[in-house]
Amino acid sequence: GKVLGPARSDTHKGKGVEVMFTHNKAGVDCYLTELSAAAPEPIPGGYQAGQEVFFTGSCQTLWNGDKVVYGGRGKVLGPATSEECKGKGVLVKFAQNKRDVNCYLYQLSAAVPGPIAPPPCSQAPEPVPGGYQAGQEVFFTGSCQTFASGNKLVYGDCGKVLGPATAATHKGKGVNVMFDYNKAGIDCYLDTLSAEAPEPVAGGYQARQEVFFTG
Repeated sequence: GKVLGPARSDTHKGKGVEVMFTHNKAGVDCYLTELSAAAPEPIPGGYQAGQEVFFTGSCQTLWNGDKVVYGGRGKVLGPATSEECKGKGVLVKFAQNKRDVNCYLYQLSAAVPGPIAPPPCSQAPEPVPGGYQAGQEVFFTGSCQTFASGNKLVYGDCGKVLGPATAATHKGKGVNVMFDYNKAGIDCYLDTLSAEAPEPVAGGYQARQEVFFTG
């Protein structure tokens, strides 16, 4: 598309620009984090944005009530956004769900899957480490981090447990947590989480606050 000027909507002012795409009748406000001066990387698996795909993995119910079911039809939105799925999956929109779902390539097919019986949806899920429950509120107690995707972890912030950690480095030692300002859940080690709000930062400082060394 072509940049028309600064974003005009209140939600995007100072944080985005207005862009005209050839297939649209008017300019669209886009956040700066959604744009690049260079062509984006191709979608893994050779998929195209808007392509129809079918879910071939085991049935799952997510923490917010959304479901992915064997044979479910969805549309590819782009590369996966979660840290554990990046480069190995895509982001898919399933019509019946409220949120888009990161799916590994091995869980998808461009063709309707066969009638092979999948594992039953009623199968008990693996327990969440640390005794946490899906949907439970937790607080991050580790050091602040910002990832290449734009996702971040901030000391003291509250999130919701989605389930066990999915990355090999965190499996059995952590859980996957969704923070409101992130695009996807992030794997966190158990020792960086607490079910209760952590003590405030000494001196009245805030996490990520800029300070100057005077010693």
